[in-house]
Amino acid sequence: MERDGESFTLSYQESAVTGMDGTLTTFQIEPERVTLLRVGEYTSQMVFQEGRRHMSMYNTPYGTMSIGVNTRHLTAQVGESGGDIEIDYAIGDRPHGGGTKCISDQDQGGGTGL
Repeated sequence: MERDGESFTLSYQESAVTGMDGTLTTFQIEPERVTLLRVGEYTSQMVFQEGRRHMSMYNTPYGTMSIGVNTRHLTAQVGESGGDIEIDYAIGDRPHGGGTKCISDQDQGGGTGL
């Protein structure tokens, strides 16, 4: 995890376990929004900002699509030793589509944490 003022960046390589082997995933965590970037076999950029809708491109080995991401709720509390991110979102115009993405990792002594 890298810090730049009030923002944090977290990057990791996906594995076969996630089904996106060969893809680099990066979270850019800012005070009012979180951006998810994926580069590799799966390429996408999704912007999560509470109460806002952002259009995103999603590229997979099977094709490319444009999607709308509606963020219903966003909480991001991160610091030098880790943190928590909770995102409740909908894909497209479906009120019940999408889901909740929760990321949590508190450093347990010496690691990089979230």
